[in-house]
Amino acid sequence: MLIAIWDNTTKAVNYRHRAGHQAVERSAYAEAVSHLTTAIDLLTTLPETRERSQQELVVQMTLGSVRIAPRGGGAPEVERLYIRARELCEQVGEQLLSPAQRLQDPDLLLEAHHLWQQGKRTPKGG
Repeated sequence: MLIAIWDNTTKAVNYRHRAGHQAVERSAYAEAVSHLTTAIDLLTTLPETRERSQQELVVQMTLGSVRIAPRGGGAPEVERLYIRARELCEQVGEQLLSPAQRLQDPDLLLEAHHLWQQGKRTPKGG
């Protein structure tokens, strides 16, 4: 039963992440934020595992790219997203660029580089 819930939630997260990407491609940023935020909310219902952290990291990075467009990289909500993404990277024990490189997604690569720079400037813990 738990495996079925995990699988269904993981599928829903993937669908929401994909819908968020498609919304960005149409410049429907409010819709993208809605899909990506829902994906993160769904992830929080799952037990904390490496797989969940990896999924959340990818969604957080995508959401960061959507949030940065209208608000800029210095906006508090953007900084919180990148701080959380850095924490997730530390949890899964990967280099910051690994998920983006693995996906070969140029947008995520750009955001990973931005995250890396934020992490160098922002003291741990905010």
